[in-house]
Amino acid sequence: FIERALFAADVARLKHDEDNSIVLKALSVDRQTLSKMLSVASLPAAVLEAIGEAKGVGRDRWYELKLLMDKPSNHDLAVDVIGEDAFRDLSSESRFDWLVQRLKAGRPTKRSATPTSPSAT
Repeated sequence: FIERALFAADVARLKHDEDNSIVLKALSVDRQTLSKMLSVASLPAAVLEAIGEAKGVGRDRWYELKLLMDKPSNHDLAVDVIGEDAFRDLSSESRFDWLVQRLKAGRPTKRSATPTSPSAT
């Protein structure tokens, strides 16, 4: 899906027409699907490159990632996640899943250390 979405975005940027009818015909999709494709293609290039093709990931899951990335605090978290060695060692589909799970979980909250009772000495 992501490869088709990036292609659609490239063709749409060329502005062959105002209503994207060329892209719609070339990809045999409806306007709603094209809208989702263009939305997903607007994800940060670093995130798209880090994930890779993720061939088993379909339109709805890519769109879910796009919606998660719309939250401003998730941008920095995504950069942190894609920079982890463990992330890079995964397959493309697993990298996608890992990133989505981490974005859904959010950053762990830092709790102040709870005071413990002093031990008797």
